[in-house]
Amino acid sequence: MKQFYFENKLNQKIIDCLGSAKRFIKIAVFQIHSEKVFQLLIQKAKSGVEVEIITLPVDSVDENEREMVRQYFGALEKAGAIVSFCKWNIGDPERTTTAVGRWYSFHGKFIVTDELAIGLSANLMNGEEYDTMIVYKNEKEMISLFKSKFEFLRNKFVVKNGNTEGTIKLEILSFKSTDPAVSDVFVAPRTITDTEIKNFWIKEYPPTLCPEEVDIKDGLYILPFDCRPRDFLSKIILDAKKFVYLSTESFTDPSFPYLLEKARLSGKELKILTGAQSMDYTDRLKLMIKELIATDIQMRTTTESIHAKLIITDKLVGVCSINLNRINLGFKVGKYWRSNTETISICTDPAVIMDAKKIFDKMFGDDTKTKSLLSNLSEKSCGDLGQLITKTFNFRSSGTAKELLAKIQIEGEIGNVSGVYNLIKLAIKNAQERGKNKIDKEDVEQALRIISQKHK
Repeated sequence: MKQFYFENKLNQKIIDCLGSAKRFIKIAVFQIHSEKVFQLLIQKAKSGVEVEIITLPVDSVDENEREMVRQYFGALEKAGAIVSFCKWNIGDPERTTTAVGRWYSFHGKFIVTDELAIGLSANLMNGEEYDTMIVYKNEKEMISLFKSKFEFLRNKFVVKNGNTEGTIKLEILSFKSTDPAVSDVFVAPRTITDTEIKNFWIKEYPPTLCPEEVDIKDGLYILPFDCRPRDFLSKIILDAKKFVYLSTESFTDPSFPYLLEKARLSGKELKILTGAQSMDYTDRLKLMIKELIATDIQMRTTTESIHAKLIITDKLVGVCSINLNRINLGFKVGKYWRSNTETISICTDPAVIMDAKKIFDKMFGDDTKTKSLLSNLSEKSCGDLGQLITKTFNFRSSGTAKELLAKIQIEGEIGNVSGVYNLIKLAIKNAQERGKNKIDKEDVEQALRIISQKHK
């Protein structure tokens, strides 16, 4: 039995799932803050249920909750649970601007018990926000697979292996005979001075540890070791025939929009739900959103906080931990590959796909739960327009006047982008009719003439 959820009331459902466990509970999750989850796990451990957790070190937790989390982990261990911390870091703070705070690499989220397996986008937190999960109940093969993936993570990053934790360092060093410089990936950036952190630093992975291709079928994948996240999601989008629905907490990757625009221009329906309350509306990001909307990609944001990472197509449902930003998707650094450790649970059951699509569509069209990103872009422009009117024209303006002007400005900018896209498509058509594989000035001028004649 499979059940899909996409809502902002998942905490109790997760607790109910954990409560059904009789023999074991294994949790791999970015962070745990939920006191109710902690209390249930302590109760389960005391009753003889085998409880194992892989998560980030306590110093990754917000200072306001750090001591509470530390005490609960201590109580769990006292009750007999095994608590493991993935201490490995990935990246280079001197060169990458898309990750903030702690640099610990593990960002995945899944749970497995003797009763069920759960693919999650949610962390186990006290608060509620829009998240998603897929539950496999009494499905022995999926439960077995999730257990094996948990052990994969433990072996790769946690279990003592000589002087280090996990096999990851030895796996990387095994490439030294063919790539003598590979050990340089363990040299921590100059900005990292803490000795303990330095000992668990990896700048990026040898490419052969992160395959570019994988046969996508039902199951749980640990990325980038089963496949690079960027390539995994790209394959899902390209393989879709009819539609692609995406949900993401953050959307800042500069390259991913090209793939989405290409998918839309090929005729696929695209809908994107993304967070906006905390988005950094830089000029680049605003332009990216306008370009996506200009290609008729529908984009909305939730009125309440969204944390869900999800992809739905006519072929599958993927519940994951991957945000559409650079370090989550991963990227090449020379011949190496840099990305967080992410998880994605894939389900190809047509009934689940239909249910997920229906839930997404209902939420996307509900004006009490979501709103157009255009309104957010307009809100961000109001202040700039107010200053323009005051400083340039020496005149005051009401809030409603600024809102209307901002709306006209944003829609005009999107219209301009859309016009350029149409011009490019016409120019390409002209080039193809002349047997060419690239457009030149003559093709663009011919496209302009065609458009001009249509508007006469």
